[in-house]
Amino acid sequence: MNYSFNLRTLCFICCCTFVLASAHAQREPLRHWEVRAGMGLLPTFLKDHTVTELPPISLELRYRPTSRFSVGLLAGNSIAQAMVKHQNTDERLVRNDFKMAALRGAIHSNPFERFEVYGGILLGY
Repeated sequence: MNYSFNLRTLCFICCCTFVLASAHAQREPLRHWEVRAGMGLLPTFLKDHTVTELPPISLELRYRPTSRFSVGLLAGNSIAQAMVKHQNTDERLVRNDFKMAALRGAIHSNPFERFEVYGGILLGY
């Protein structure tokens, strides 16, 4: 499977995110279910000087039974490749397809009207 990521794809993702955020801002906040999508600005393997094929992306679905507690599922993916030098001066192309799935619980606090502080635990694979 060959993934190609270019500037046109990035612009499309950003536009879709902006439209969804604008639509969400026009409605009353969801009380029980929350859906979140994210895209990383930096590659997952920045230290290794990789070439990013797919930037870090994530999707989360949360259930929030009360205003102070939430539990949800999180999934993410990132694809990168790099030339790695070994001790015997060989170089190899290494491609890393990083996938993650996790269960996430959080405790929320809302001391200000538009500012929320939360902390929790993530159990993932």
